[in-house]
Amino acid sequence: MELLQEQLPIYQALLTATKSLAQGNLPDEILRVACDALVASSEHVCLAWMYLGNPDSETIRPSYAVGRALEYTRKLVIDLSPEAMKGPGRRSLITNEPVLVRTETDSTFAVWRENAVRHGLQEGLTLPIGDPKHSVRGLIVVFVDTPNYFEQIGMEPFIAFAQLATAALDQPSESFA
Repeated sequence: MELLQEQLPIYQALLTATKSLAQGNLPDEILRVACDALVASSEHVCLAWMYLGNPDSETIRPSYAVGRALEYTRKLVIDLSPEAMKGPGRRSLITNEPVLVRTETDSTFAVWRENAVRHGLQEGLTLPIGDPKHSVRGLIVVFVDTPNYFEQIGMEPFIAFAQLATAALDQPSESFA
């Protein structure tokens, strides 16, 4: 299967981002490196965006985005409405768990569906970054143009990166606390 051949470049991208963790870069830089590396690793990764800030803020907007579907993020706002609170970004921050969303069928994604479909986004994986006890945390959101992509590639490397990022950022770094 073609997607299985993508595993190596995806894993290499996540290792590149992990190297950024080991170099002691600032949280913002680490998440940017991860977004850039993931988009560069596969033609199927059409968007990666990040948020770093207070997860309880009234609105969450991407602080950095990269990829051919970048336009999707221009008007993206995740507010505190009941619909947005059920969406993958808020849900991931609340539960501190990754959330996989299929854009065309997931009822919790209805608010953003039309824009996502227009930009060819089939699936998204939302990864929480940071300790839930801290007032500043982050998200990395990766969108692909292929159904069942994360099932075929495997979500484990993405989740492992998010866990490593959380552990590294929670070290003696006051900047993320």
